[in-house]
Amino acid sequence: MIELSSIYELIKEPLNKKVEILCNSTFNELPITYYDDDLDETYLICKKTGVSILYDSSGYSEGIFFNFLGDEDTEKCTLEVLGLNITSLKPDVVTTFSSLDALIIKQIDSDERGVSALVFELGSLVVNAEFGKEDELALLTFMPQSSYPC
Repeated sequence: MIELSSIYELIKEPLNKKVEILCNSTFNELPITYYDDDLDETYLICKKTGVSILYDSSGYSEGIFFNFLGDEDTEKCTLEVLGLNITSLKPDVVTTFSSLDALIIKQIDSDERGVSALVFELGSLVVNAEFGKEDELALLTFMPQSSYPC
């Protein structure tokens, strides 16, 4: 299971060889590096485990993404993150973050695709949890508060 301490460690570590080693020890996968010229951002992508980390142009983390439904860059995330996984529902997420003394700071109701979200403040992090049509956990994003768009 991925613990909060591992998430904090990955977020505070700037883009360097050490973060690749941390990814390997945390997710059991060496990430591939992808640089986006248009946005001047770099991604470390763990394709098989469904995890990606976004870095700004200065090499600081803007967020870790656990993509439980997969996307064009990753397969479905099958990891346990704070006890949450691909089978977790919205009430499970609320219970997990409440037990960590996180506060819900924003709730986004379902859009035309049936996607909804909850945003939590958890210490120095902001956590965005996105849900599919059946309230299943689709994407879990951990980011420093400085990266959260107000």
